[in-house]
Amino acid sequence: ATALNDFLKCPWRYFYKDLLQLPEEKVSNLLYGSAIHQALNSFIQELKTSTPDENFLITTFNKSLARLMGESEEKEKFQQRGERALRIYHQQKASKWKNNLLGEMKINGVELDKDITLNGRIDMIEGASNPKEVIVYDFKTGKHKSKEAIEDYRRQLTFYKLLLEKYHLGKY
Repeated sequence: ATALNDFLKCPWRYFYKDLLQLPEEKVSNLLYGSAIHQALNSFIQELKTSTPDENFLITTFNKSLARLMGESEEKEKFQQRGERALRIYHQQKASKWKNNLLGEMKINGVELDKDITLNGRIDMIEGASNPKEVIVYDFKTGKHKSKEAIEDYRRQLTFYKLLLEKYHLGKY
């Protein structure tokens, strides 16, 4: 979905970023988002064998942020912001999660048509009460979005639906 959104915004961006895969400058906001995602994914993995707490989440986030940002000027600001966000998120959501979750699931090689192959990554999948249904989570760390960005999300959700319907003969 990201590549499609890149193309719709700017075909040249799509060409350089998604087809040629030229490296991009690491933006602090994106590094922060990656650290949050890594911490949540580690938390989900840890749920399979134990009961991780808020400190596990915060510690994992801080290690990821340090690895990604080093000693940049903005690191402390993002560290405080992330710790605050994760404490609230743990209290309201993550502390209630069960071990029926799949974290950061990569899906590659889903054939939509003979000439169209889809690849994607889903942040988290939770089993639903109906065994033929799942709940898909896509963690977002940015500010509230514009109407245009909401259209990007709608495309992203449609993309997830297509991926999951075609993946392993509709297993999800």
